[in-house]
Amino acid sequence: MTSNELYGFVNPKTKDWKDGCLSVIMRNMNKCNPPFKESQKQKWLVLDGDVDPEWIETMNTVMDDNKVLTLVSQERIPLTPAMKLVIEVSNLSQASPATVSRGGVLFINESDVGWLPYFVSWLVKYKKDDLIDSSLQLAQTTYMSEGYMDDLKSSNWDYITPVCDMQKV
Repeated sequence: MTSNELYGFVNPKTKDWKDGCLSVIMRNMNKCNPPFKESQKQKWLVLDGDVDPEWIETMNTVMDDNKVLTLVSQERIPLTPAMKLVIEVSNLSQASPATVSRGGVLFINESDVGWLPYFVSWLVKYKKDDLIDSSLQLAQTTYMSEGYMDDLKSSNWDYITPVCDMQKV
């Protein structure tokens, strides 16, 4: 999404303000407009994708001690204590030092975690149906053993894009 699509913009011809999706969501969270409620103790906003220097700089005031989103329209949307922000990225190569210093960075190495915890957490959804649960566990132990995954790694397959174990599973 572009910065205009995220935050909003002023139409140069009509001088009217057009909201972006992020400004609408944050305003609704702040004012407890539907679908958000006053009774919610936590309201999470999760941004997933590559860091773009243009849009992340606008988030700096949200991530610092001010905790306020300032829009081009001069509207200021403060974060309430219930509002939480998570920005999930694959790398910070395009982030400025100011952006990096405002966030808590948590690096999770895929090879340390492996694919099995993800599979097990996904499998929990099917615990109520014994047939599906047992079938999936049988398939996992038969077809996705560590030996099989090691064979996939050692094979001379050429991939167009990098493929991690989780994608193979």
